[in-house]
Amino acid sequence: MECKTHSIDRPRSGYTLVELMIALALSVMMLFAVVIFIVYISQGATSVVNHVVMETKSQTAADHLSQSIRGVRCLTAYTTNSLSFLDYDSNTLQVVYDPVGRTLSVTKTNVTTTLLPYCSSLQFTLMQGTISPGVFDATNTTTAVTNCQMVLLNWTCSINVTMSQSSNTNLESLQCAKIVFRNY
Repeated sequence: MECKTHSIDRPRSGYTLVELMIALALSVMMLFAVVIFIVYISQGATSVVNHVVMETKSQTAADHLSQSIRGVRCLTAYTTNSLSFLDYDSNTLQVVYDPVGRTLSVTKTNVTTTLLPYCSSLQFTLMQGTISPGVFDATNTTTAVTNCQMVLLNWTCSINVTMSQSSNTNLESLQCAKIVFRNY
């Protein structure tokens, strides 16, 4: 009796080692690209959030200063880093810029409120002149506190945001406020 073996040709299933290595390499490259994209997007979002926070603090400081200074009776003292006012309630109101601490603060009745962190520069300008209704401007600068009718404040805020170990970004915000004394 003769024994015959029959082989049935079946299609091969599975992957060869070369195919598996190529698929693995492509998967790693895709995963790497996704990670880089996520890091890039998160850095951009961090930058935008920091800029919005800085702009919001700057606008809040401008609003607070405007509200506080408009109600003063007069300016009593002036230096390059501070203004002192006699407030409507006969208390002293002080606006102080600390260039070392990079802060702008307001002090009234021994209570100090920091209005603005990250303030890298601030300039006070005292203004005098005729202020007409509907015209929000005074053209003459003065150094005499008794002649001051308006204060011009210009400040710059900046923050250094570390994006990665090798890249830093400076965000800046510029603000200007003209504040007229109502009780002059």
